[in-house]
Amino acid sequence: MSSEIILPELAESMTSATLITWLKQPGDSVRSGEPVAEVETDKTTVEIEAPTDGILDRIQVAAGTEDVAVGTVLAVLRDIDGEEQDTPVDDGVFRSGVSDSGQAVMMEVRLPEMAESMAVATVTTWLRQPGQAVRAGDPIAEIETDKTTVELESPADGILDVIHVSAGTEDVPVGTVLATLRLSGDGGVATVIRESGLVQDNPNSDVAAEFPAKPMAPELKNKDEVLASEAIEATPLARQMSALAGLNLASISGTGPAGKIEKADIERQLRGGAASRGSTEPVSDSAHADEPLTAMRRVTADRMTMSKQTVPHFYLELSCSVEHLVVLRKRANAVAGALPITVNDLLVRASGLALAKVPQANSAWTGDAVRVFETVDVAVAVSTPSGLVTPVVRAAETKAVQTIAAELRDLATRARKGQLKPDDYTGGTCTISNLGMFGVSSLFAILNPPQSCILGFGAIEQRPVVRDQKVVVESMMTVTLSADHRAIDGETGAELLQALKGLLEGPGALFE
Repeated sequence: MSSEIILPELAESMTSATLITWLKQPGDSVRSGEPVAEVETDKTTVEIEAPTDGILDRIQVAAGTEDVAVGTVLAVLRDIDGEEQDTPVDDGVFRSGVSDSGQAVMMEVRLPEMAESMAVATVTTWLRQPGQAVRAGDPIAEIETDKTTVELESPADGILDVIHVSAGTEDVPVGTVLATLRLSGDGGVATVIRESGLVQDNPNSDVAAEFPAKPMAPELKNKDEVLASEAIEATPLARQMSALAGLNLASISGTGPAGKIEKADIERQLRGGAASRGSTEPVSDSAHADEPLTAMRRVTADRMTMSKQTVPHFYLELSCSVEHLVVLRKRANAVAGALPITVNDLLVRASGLALAKVPQANSAWTGDAVRVFETVDVAVAVSTPSGLVTPVVRAAETKAVQTIAAELRDLATRARKGQLKPDDYTGGTCTISNLGMFGVSSLFAILNPPQSCILGFGAIEQRPVVRDQKVVVESMMTVTLSADHRAIDGETGAELLQALKGLLEGPGALFE
């Protein structure tokens, strides 16, 4: 008997992770709950534990693989009693699990050695998705070696059941299981040659009849549309990708030579982007060094792009006098043995109290409702070597500033070490970003969906202001609000900034 080790959803909205290292190797005994691998999400590094006692029989996702989808089978455990499935035999042939009762046969699609001395390759694009029918010889993925780009063909008729290695994964070793095909239940033997990637299957299989191929191209209504589509300049790969994705080439702007549609144009369309024909500027080839994206940086980039493209932002700005705040903070920090209080600690406390006074701003857009939260869980932007992370201070409106100060120090320290747990950085109801320590006067931040607001705080600056018809110099701070107009109106945003201004200019409540 065997059991699968599956990549779980380690945090809310998590869709993929990077498998950093395997702590156990095939043949090692493991106990239930024992760490077997380390994975990196966009926020932190987490250990994957064995779901049961057993022997690590087979690793299906190599260490270093990026963008591994949630739900992917990472490895297979064999029962300690010795029962196993998918047993390697001495002839070098891998036999898929086949049932004498006629149940479906599962066939592994491995990365073959496509050229002499080839050791690794990049899975560039999947041309088929799980659940889609394929025929033997159909291109199902595009693979990039150090020399060229080739199409990986389906070894048999069937249904693409599971993709184990996500598109964009680099340095995939030869022999890695890329995907699993579900064949028919005819009781035949499907075999996969480990080294060559060649496949033998039952020639009498009824898979073609059982799983007829489905047309993937968009339906063209008339002869003119067909001719127009054929007349559009596009590379063969781009034409194939558009057909598989159900895209009409006439709606896509090409950025290749003479406006030809290329693979990148199809990928951009699938991501929801757009480009004008011939408008793409080449990246400068001056002396440079490309820094590989961390998982955190990649996810941040995707989420921020999605936010700006899909969320209707609006922005408000307000100036606050923080003369009294500066004095009270200095007085509090003069107490012997007291934990030093930073301006950031006070801003978290003030944000919690202000959002409690204007609960409509402490909300999230769900698509069919505005969810108003009962507690204010403030996410605080923290810069780390891997990118930006936002650990959360729970129920900030209920906590004394000293408690907030202690929590923030612990969270920031663990964030920079990559030791945050999912509960530390998920579920925030609003976010604050403070760049004042860098001398930034003001900032308009991008929303972190599904949150409805993010507050930005600038530097404390000496500015001239008018008091009682006289010009005086005071310590001032600019506060900005970026808000989701679907959930928050301008008046609600203004009320929130006014509540925050009152707390910063009359800061007694912040020290209670």
